[in-house]
Amino acid sequence: MDLQDRYESELRDPLFDAKVNSYKADPDNEDAVDPWDMIADKSGSPEDALFAEPEPENPQAVEARRIIDEECTEAQQDFFFEHFGKGTPLEEMRQADAG
Repeated sequence: MDLQDRYESELRDPLFDAKVNSYKADPDNEDAVDPWDMIADKSGSPEDALFAEPEPENPQAVEARRIIDEECTEAQQDFFFEHFGKGTPLEEMRQADAG
């Protein structure tokens, strides 16, 4: 029993425990959120995940993609893909361009 208790205590998340204790101490605080409510629901069926309808795409993203594809030069497209796609910092891109 002691070994089982030790294993359980080693696997506990101290940050989560602190949030639970903080919530229990003052649940009426307007900013208080029950940490158990913040955990994602993992009980869904695999069928729901496999056959779920795709979420509608953000219309602003669709418009941005259209502008990049149709109205930008190839060099401008490469710039967007390098910086926003690969996450290359602008300074690194500038130094590579200068060199």
